[in-house]
Amino acid sequence: MPSKILLIEDEEEIHNLIRYELKGGLDLVSAFSLAEGEKLLEDPNVYSAIVFDGCVPGNELNTIPLIQKVVKALYKGPVIAISSFEEYSKHMIEEGCTHISTKKDVGELINLLCN
Repeated sequence: MPSKILLIEDEEEIHNLIRYELKGGLDLVSAFSLAEGEKLLEDPNVYSAIVFDGCVPGNELNTIPLIQKVVKALYKGPVIAISSFEEYSKHMIEEGCTHISTKKDVGELINLLCN
């Protein structure tokens, strides 16, 4: 059974880029909004990794409550921040993300962490 990677990101091109880069049977599960992310995070432990953009959508950091939900669920896998804003990524780490990556390099990081 493929390992599931959850990506919460509002830009479809980023989903397509990451899906293309995943290796070793990794399966990308996409959430394009906070509401979709919330629903898909009912049981975060079904995912091998969870990737958060900081702003879904817009330019305001708004994914912190979802990151906190993952932390409260005692999720043990990688939680990756991919915000375009460095200050947001740092705040996301403070709130529970375990890794920071650029959007263009996150596929490679997922492959390293999950294969």
